Amino acid sequence: MTHEERCRLVKIHSTLDRLLGDTDPDWADEWDNDEELMREEEPLFWMAREIADMVGPAPWDRYAANSRNQG
Repeated sequence: MTHEERCRLVKIHSTLDRLLGDTDPDWADEWDNDEELMREEEPLFWMAREIADMVGPAPWDRYAANSRNQG
């Protein structure tokens, strides 16, 4: 994956993160054992987690700075 693609994913993840806010569902611990449950019950959380996995480990500073400049 290119640097630019990671920047785009960080921008998408940031948008999802703002939409989802600070609270996680009470049953979030169950997701570690049941990905299908998370995907079915909380698809936005699932998408955010999948995107984060694609970007890779933090810190994402080098991607976030470039993602602000993309439309």
